Amino acid sequence: MAEETKTKMKAKIRRRPLTGLDPTDGDAVRASIVHDIEAHFALNRNIADLGRFFGATWEEHIDFSPELEEGGREESVAALFRHLAARPDAIRRYREGEAVIDRRRVIGLLEVLDPGKLAWRLDVVRVGEGEAGCGVVVSDWTQTAGEGVDALPEAFREWLDVGKAQISEFEMRAKPTPPPKPYLNAAVFEIGGTIPPGARGMAELVGAVTDAEMLKGPMRAMLLFVLRDHTLERWEVWGELPCELIEFIRAVVQHSKAEGAALVHPCTVTFLEEPTRRAVAVVAQRDNE
Repeated sequence: MAEETKTKMKAKIRRRPLTGLDPTDGDAVRASIVHDIEAHFALNRNIADLGRFFGATWEEHIDFSPELEEGGREESVAALFRHLAARPDAIRRYREGEAVIDRRRVIGLLEVLDPGKLAWRLDVVRVGEGEAGCGVVVSDWTQTAGEGVDALPEAFREWLDVGKAQISEFEMRAKPTPPPKPYLNAAVFEIGGTIPPGARGMAELVGAVTDAEMLKGPMRAMLLFVLRDHTLERWEVWGELPCELIEFIRAVVQHSKAEGAALVHPCTVTFLEEPTRRAVAVVAQRDNE
């Protein structure tokens, strides 16, 4: 008789209240996740092996990528994902990550529509190739649907294929998760000489500062610059803000009289008949315009 192999899994599931999304609206939820994936990939050039689950009032994230040692990992993770997907209070169930199809790097977003029938919908986008370099989306999202593991493209079958793996015991311990805290770092620069006029001048001033910074390394945070009386404030923002971005900008700008402000953030751009490229966007405003 073959000896059973037991694997212990320990995963951190982050649950938080669901805000701004109706989990019964599949198109809206998918659009939100796709936007999140593209923004994260443009900034970090990689995607975690992540599970997302949505209930009526909550959403959960579970990062599968670092949790298990090699050896049976894919089957065990697939078993855990399907176990969590089968919960009666889960309305939507997704798994996202990277794969290789025809020697090309792709990001996949797999939604389990019916855990019982194993009905699924798969969105795939090709990323980071050729002249576009890595960190950019280089094709449109394509969508397929089907039922069962065997109907999935081969590169994604292991996401749902449990093989011989079974979950004999499952325990979920809940403890309060504190609200996410942003990381803020502020610095002030003295500006010598004449400041270029108008919003374009503000953008050129900020561009010169960020160009110098990017010679030392890539931009990995959102930046807000505020011009006040020949000084330039630089605010670096990481993580999730406790308010809307526009509210944060207003609070910083209106703290005392500001002559101008500029928001700087990583993005991707596409020009006619040109490949998609990574870029840095600068949105500037001056009080005289």
